[in-house]
Amino acid sequence: MAVKYCTLCQRNVTPKRKIGVGTLIGVFFTGFIWVLFIPFYKKDVLYAWATN
Repeated sequence: MAVKYCTLCQRNVTPKRKIGVGTLIGVFFTGFIWVLFIPFYKKDVLYAWATN
């Protein structure tokens, strides 16, 4: 995993994909085709979003 510098929280972090309820609903209603798109989700810094 690549460690990157986050300008919002001003520290080195490891970006991760956030898969939530919306993704699970999308997977269910599209007949599990949406699972193919999960690897293309943008990786975000979860700590920065939680603190702002």
